[in-house]
Amino acid sequence: MARFVLLIIAAVSIGGIAFSLGSGDRAHTQSQQRAIVRETLDDAVAMVLDRAIDGGERGWSRTSPFRDFDVNGYEVTLEDYRLEDGDQVAAFTLVAQVGGAMVRQTSRYRLEDPNWPGPLWVDAPVAIAEVDPRAKIDGKDPSGTRAPIFDATRFGAYRLDRVLDLNQMSGALGDSLARARGTLAPLEVHGSTASILDRYDSPSPTEVVGKALSEFDPSRDVRFASSTRITDEREFGSFRERSDTRIVHVRGDLTIAASGEVTGGGILVVEGDLHVEGKLRWGGLVVVRSQEQALEIDLESGDVQIRGGLLVDHEAPPPGGHTDLTVLRDLSGRWSPLYGQYGRGTPGYATFRANYPFYDHQHRFDHVEPEVRTFYFAERGRDRHEDHTWLRRTLGDIQATYPGEEVYVRFRNPHNHGAALFHLVAGDSTYSGAVVSGFGGHARPGDRWASPSFAPSELDTLIVDVQSLRMLTHLTDREEPESPYWPWPGSTCTNRPLCVGYMDDRDGALAVQVVRSLTDQPLYEATIYWHTHAEGYPENDAEQAADAAWRAAIQSGTADYGTSLRAGPMTRLLFENAQVARVLNRLGFNQLELLHVGSFVEDVSSPSPTIPSGPSPSGGGDDGGTGGPQIVTVCHKGKTKTVSLSSLASHLGHGDSVGFCPRVGGDEEDDDDDD
Repeated sequence: MARFVLLIIAAVSIGGIAFSLGSGDRAHTQSQQRAIVRETLDDAVAMVLDRAIDGGERGWSRTSPFRDFDVNGYEVTLEDYRLEDGDQVAAFTLVAQVGGAMVRQTSRYRLEDPNWPGPLWVDAPVAIAEVDPRAKIDGKDPSGTRAPIFDATRFGAYRLDRVLDLNQMSGALGDSLARARGTLAPLEVHGSTASILDRYDSPSPTEVVGKALSEFDPSRDVRFASSTRITDEREFGSFRERSDTRIVHVRGDLTIAASGEVTGGGILVVEGDLHVEGKLRWGGLVVVRSQEQALEIDLESGDVQIRGGLLVDHEAPPPGGHTDLTVLRDLSGRWSPLYGQYGRGTPGYATFRANYPFYDHQHRFDHVEPEVRTFYFAERGRDRHEDHTWLRRTLGDIQATYPGEEVYVRFRNPHNHGAALFHLVAGDSTYSGAVVSGFGGHARPGDRWASPSFAPSELDTLIVDVQSLRMLTHLTDREEPESPYWPWPGSTCTNRPLCVGYMDDRDGALAVQVVRSLTDQPLYEATIYWHTHAEGYPENDAEQAADAAWRAAIQSGTADYGTSLRAGPMTRLLFENAQVARVLNRLGFNQLELLHVGSFVEDVSSPSPTIPSGPSPSGGGDDGGTGGPQIVTVCHKGKTKTVSLSSLASHLGHGDSVGFCPRVGGDEEDDDDDD
């Protein structure tokens, strides 16, 4: 998921100069030769980096990629290749020659693992903390001091703003965490998970846990089938050795008794409360998650050292409501009008049929239990939900209506994602992950939530597993929809499924679409949402009463609700991005990030001054992030001088040339210096 960044030394325009690069013509002027050398070196650096990065070991190759090689028809020699700074930095020296011009360049590049937000990420509706001042929470990192994070997505999704003050709660949480020793930035409060992912280029908590459980390997990993109390010494991999990465999964509470000691590295997933009275040493990620109303993380009396990060994933929903799924089909590609008249459809389901051919809007699932729900849109040899989703028959209709054409899958309204995981198999390709993160590097250009194209007959499997009902969009019957597409502002929606069909954005409901590749027109759409019935339904009175009591108990403080974190004097939560990366690397989430440390360029074709060169500009200015101006050497009126990179264009415009002047004499230039 990380960006792969390649920064070159300088990009120089040689406008206005005509020359030939044919093999029979090497008699260029020296300035032309140097410009060609620089272009050649840029390509040579890319070739060295491509050979030197060992994807299997996720680091640099320990041996030199090659010696002499050809770049754009010119000879380049790799004079030196070595690793520095704990093998994280590769330093290499290249020599390129074009005619009489020869340049030696030494460059340094660092490989870094992608970012994780920080030492503590609390994804919960409500959270409090009691931190002993002797505890240590440290967010130090070479790229800057990290902060603990409170993700308020669930706070908003559960409508807790009706009974609690988010600023007051997060302020108290931040104050408590700030009491600990260590270097820590102030608590960050984010209104959506997506903002965290975008800022830190990180997978979501749902994605991390889902992938960890799917990658579980019984031959090396450990699973406890129920709540567990450990009273002896247990070792699960290495606390510090990054190559020894385990998955430890506890289905229930985990208690480490006073006599117990747990040491390991990788990802520790606890699906319940975590109590540490003894000793815990963990390198990587510790994830504590629950769907109970209250979640306890009690480190108060234990000796705890977590090098990496602690992630809290708490789904504590209000009572009431159920999952609905509505299916729409439109092989005409018009999707207009967006609603229809009541018609006769599948027995037991409400059907809304529009005036255009092939348009069908079916309310297919209603009151689905349990709340954590898996929708099987397509399955090899089974298709257990086909009578509800109609996806397979729609694919057949698409193939018959548009023979030879391809389609793709797209998720719509991913901000109301239900913490859903998806699994798509089409042809020889498999895509899995969290809906909120989309298809990542496989995504259709320009649309993170659209898959690559495939033939309709190639769709083998499409499963959407909703983890959180309350993180889907919600509307109680007899409320006004929030969508700007609601055609009757000021009026309420009597029936949620019908209202979804009225609106172009389905009032924000998570949608699974099949789209025609040629025209980008949706041919199938299934919307998944949280529905609470209106008055008159048997469940309504019970739902409303339970919800009112739940909110009143939270507001009064009598409810045992939310996440509680207690950290004692021997708690040490130390952020180490490399330790978190060991987990993400095993789960296959990320690529390495390549950073240009700096380059030094020396002209060796004549005894001329050297040219220092830092990273090239990357985001405005001409300092390349180094704090000083980026410079380049030019020949001005027969004299060699250095100028800022930002002024280079003006120098080239009045006749200066890039590179050193000849040792004796020089061409006459126009005397219109505008320095």
